Amino acid sequence: MAKKKAAKKKTTRKKKRVGPARRAVQQTEREARRQRQLRKLAAEAKANARRATKAEPPPKKSTGMPRFRPTEKDRAQVETMAGLGMARDMIAILIENPRTGRPIDVETLEKYFGEELLRGPAIANSNVGQAMYDRATGDSAQAVQAGIWWEKTRTGMREKTSVEVDIKSGVLVAPGAVSPEEWVAAAVARTAADQEPGTEDA
Repeated sequence: MAKKKAAKKKTTRKKKRVGPARRAVQQTEREARRQRQLRKLAAEAKANARRATKAEPPPKKSTGMPRFRPTEKDRAQVETMAGLGMARDMIAILIENPRTGRPIDVETLEKYFGEELLRGPAIANSNVGQAMYDRATGDSAQAVQAGIWWEKTRTGMREKTSVEVDIKSGVLVAPGAVSPEEWVAAAVARTAADQEPGTEDA
């Protein structure tokens, strides 16, 4: 009897059908739950970001020397002085830090004016070399002499001088100078003149 009753229940149980309206309601509820979850996650992320911002320490204030900011006038001045051959410590004395009112040091000079320190001598040598060339092809001998002096002192040019040694007398003889015999004769004459009476102080 029990088996018959169970079989009847199985045969009489029917699957409930969901209509279109019910399916639409269920879909709307699922979408609403998903939206609530998204809003919750967004709120948690915003709260975490706010807590992280509060936890960051404020930036430390600089307690060192005020930073030097070179001006275009400073750069031109350093380039000119470097071209004149001034030492770097002397150039640094003439450049003032407006924030401190004191001259900068050599380290600061090399840090902010490295290009000017290299360009100055190069430009000066180029200008004088060009001027020397222009004057040398003209009629001014003084300008040529000045250019030769600059080349000797700044670019390393040197004149070669040959010196001959007279083995017999042991006298150094430069080209165009007097002979050893003439030099010895002149020295003897000067010695004799110094020993004459009346030439010594009383």
